[in-house]
Amino acid sequence: MFPTDARLLHRAREILVRLAKGAGIKLRQSYARVGKFALIRHQRYAQAKQFKRAKRALRTLRTYLGRIIRDIARKIGGSAAVLSASALLRMLVTCHRSFIRRRLESRGFVRQVARVEQRTIGGAGRDCVAGRPLR
Repeated sequence: MFPTDARLLHRAREILVRLAKGAGIKLRQSYARVGKFALIRHQRYAQAKQFKRAKRALRTLRTYLGRIIRDIARKIGGSAAVLSASALLRMLVTCHRSFIRRRLESRGFVRQVARVEQRTIGGAGRDCVAGRPLR
């Protein structure tokens, strides 16, 4: 758990909500109020050295970001008008990539991370990690 994780998750959620609103996407829920309180709760627990509780609050923030990512992806659904809003698309891909990377790395699937990134972004055609081809 890094001190910046909670803040970055919170900012990513805020930016995605703002960009989706600008693109005219109606989200189910923005998690603005509860997300802010989850961030404050995480900071309080970390300050008090209650790291298990802080980790739980961080997991809540990660859940909120994941829900926003999935909701936007569902609502876009290949819509050409929304896909032309390149800022939203770039931010969505960035958040999704870091979200998936974190989940796979935590389970020990380091090689699958490169495959997921290559599929998500459309890599250069050759999967490799540190010069070795993936199997």
